[in-house]
Amino acid sequence: MSLHSEDGRPDCRPPIISAWILSWLVSDHFNTHAGDFEEFFNELAEEKGVQKARWWYRGQVLRLIPDQLLEKAYWGLLMFKSYLLVGIRNLANNKVPASINIVGLSAAIGSSIALFLFLYALNTRDNFHENVDNVFLIGHTTDAMETLPGMKQKWGTSPVPMGPTLVADYPQINKAVRYTEQGVMVRAKRIAFRERISFADPGFFEMFSFPLASGDPSVLENPSAVIISSRMATKYFGDEDPLGSELMIRFRNGNEEMLEVGAVAEVFPIGAGFSFDFLVGYEKRLDVDLDNLDDWNALTATFFGLQ
Repeated sequence: MSLHSEDGRPDCRPPIISAWILSWLVSDHFNTHAGDFEEFFNELAEEKGVQKARWWYRGQVLRLIPDQLLEKAYWGLLMFKSYLLVGIRNLANNKVPASINIVGLSAAIGSSIALFLFLYALNTRDNFHENVDNVFLIGHTTDAMETLPGMKQKWGTSPVPMGPTLVADYPQINKAVRYTEQGVMVRAKRIAFRERISFADPGFFEMFSFPLASGDPSVLENPSAVIISSRMATKYFGDEDPLGSELMIRFRNGNEEMLEVGAVAEVFPIGAGFSFDFLVGYEKRLDVDLDNLDDWNALTATFFGLQ
């Protein structure tokens, strides 16, 4: 830093940063202290030089900081206490208007927070999927119940053969994945719980970005394998590695099958619109609740992707 002004004369100003700190520390005292410091600084600069005066100035500011900070904190707390007491007295003297204002303000803040969280969840739902912009769900519309004449209901289901038919007939549709769920009984070792099992076509992990912690997504093509979530892995196997372990699945039609754990999914993101606990290949439905996969009366969720 140059110690001379533009015209060549010595620059006798105090250090800029130290002067700013001092001004902030003594702002409640009409800068009287700052004026005294600058007067002493000028006298010392004339006697011993500007450089020594500046180091003296910096040292004095450093010594002043602790006391001034404590004083600011003390007076700040004192003022806060005063404002708080005045506010409480005003509330006590105006109970009805104050209650209306508090309830109204609380309701407004609560409604704003709830609306923000709803919109945030709506706009970020399933955004973690890499192909989210090119994945669509086929749905259908039906007439509502007799009590609501003229109303329509929308359902996210379609006939089971529709997915493969669309892929075969429309070249712009490059993939279709069917997905459905049903309740089952799951047993491992000495524990058993009612769970939900999901059925999906092999392209499920290509369409949706559900990463696997272990195993390979190709196990969906194995009718004797099952993919489980990390939560179910902990629930049924604790700290053990579940790969290769067996689970007894009792399906809704009464059939029981021993399925081997072929993969474990990572923890699902918070914004997942849907997820799974147990996942098997879609053709497993032929052993459970379908006579064939060409039944147009049977419904399922069908996702398709565009090229």
